[in-house]
Amino acid sequence: MNKEIVSGIISDVITEKLTQVLEDMSTNEFVDKICDKIYEETGFDVEDDEKREEVFEMIGDKMFPLIQMMSIYFLENMVKKD
Repeated sequence: MNKEIVSGIISDVITEKLTQVLEDMSTNEFVDKICDKIYEETGFDVEDDEKREEVFEMIGDKMFPLIQMMSIYFLENMVKKD
């Protein structure tokens, strides 16, 4: 078994899954899911535009460090391929 080939395949699949996760987390459906969960667990309604925007910003605050870490992973794996 060629470990370099297998490692490349594993990196490709991980990259594909991480990309899919980021795309899924960037939709209105994801924000709706968060807002619904907030309502279910706290009873706090965040459906008006101002509150929804605040939730959206809070999601972004959590996602930016994740995106940064994932970007580093992507770059490291792209450099290894070249």
